[in-house]
Amino acid sequence: MATRGIVPRANGEGSIGTRKKHWGAGYFGTINTCVRQKAYAVGDIAYSDRLPSWARLECVKAGTTAATEPALFTQTSAGGILITDGSAVWIVDDLRDGTPVGAMRGSLYLPAGYIKANGATVQRADYPRLVALADRHNLWTDDTAANAGLFGRGDSSKTMVLPNWSDKMVQFATSAIGTSVSAGLPNITGYIIVRGVGDSGDGVLSGTEADGNGAFSVQKADFVNRVPFSTGTHNDFGSSYKFEASRSNPIYGRGETVQPPAIKLIPIIRY
Repeated sequence: MATRGIVPRANGEGSIGTRKKHWGAGYFGTINTCVRQKAYAVGDIAYSDRLPSWARLECVKAGTTAATEPALFTQTSAGGILITDGSAVWIVDDLRDGTPVGAMRGSLYLPAGYIKANGATVQRADYPRLVALADRHNLWTDDTAANAGLFGRGDSSKTMVLPNWSDKMVQFATSAIGTSVSAGLPNITGYIIVRGVGDSGDGVLSGTEADGNGAFSVQKADFVNRVPFSTGTHNDFGSSYKFEASRSNPIYGRGETVQPPAIKLIPIIRY
């Protein structure tokens, strides 16, 4: 007599119930199991007891599944794998990673299901969800140098160019999203004024004034000796000027370097 709620053991099996009974009529009976010879559309989700417990399938190419399960169902050990099943194509997702497709981040290593965002040219067929993402959100560009954060069109058919985030920092903005921003600092400006004063009428300069503007300032001005204009001779006089960029823009002088301390990570994008 079978106990209520327990699937009876089949002859020759070492566990309770057959695989078919356990999966189809047991606890998992309500989830979308991958059915043989069934039509699936792009974006459809399915599961299989042949896959690891952390894995699910997402259809990335519409089609009809084959009569038998692909061998890769039992050979899958990581996410991001494309599996051809009849005329349909699945990608294996690792449910332990909730990162959305197309999301960028830095990493010390390259996890399964991610690709480096390094500006490489790749085959569109290998990354169908990134192609769909770029189509859906208009993330294509014909100028990858000026728009390094977007996807290059490649040959517009079989290939595409990945975003290139290598050696770049992130700048949050509300417009011109994905465009490249060149390194730069504010301009340093200023000028020096030296002028003579107090002409006594004999063509001799009785004194000199000096002033600085912007990044320049007068540190010391010494114009004690008179300069006779009429004879063409002159006595030595001197002054010293100080250059200080912070006088032009306070951004200067706040640190010892333009490059702050940093840790290098691999820029990766989930596909």
